[in-house]
Amino acid sequence: MPHSELIRRFGSLGLPNLYPYPLVIYPDGEKNTRNENFVNLTTQEHLPLQFASNFNVTLTGSDSLSSHRRTIPLKQYLHEVMHKNGGQTSPDQLGNETWYLFGETHSADWKKFLQQYNLPSCHSCT
Repeated sequence: MPHSELIRRFGSLGLPNLYPYPLVIYPDGEKNTRNENFVNLTTQEHLPLQFASNFNVTLTGSDSLSSHRRTIPLKQYLHEVMHKNGGQTSPDQLGNETWYLFGETHSADWKKFLQQYNLPSCHSCT
């Protein structure tokens, strides 16, 4: 949503607290193409090409404490996510049987990869 549309809909205070839907706000007149290259790099086909073939990821179990960890090759994780249950998490799947790549991205390889993401400018940071 362009910034002017945000102001038109919600006024100068912006979104109300606990706005229930995801929302991307971008400057007026700017197409949301800032990270087209990064979007392309993160497709299932291209993501494995950004890392060494033996690159491992640390997965976190989806139980309430995220207490389970599992380290596997990135390619194996992508295959499991996309092909097991058709890429969907089943409602009856137990938390300790569901794995997510979340937050364990502190290596030099991840840092180099994530530098390709262009952060949006901050219009209220002045």
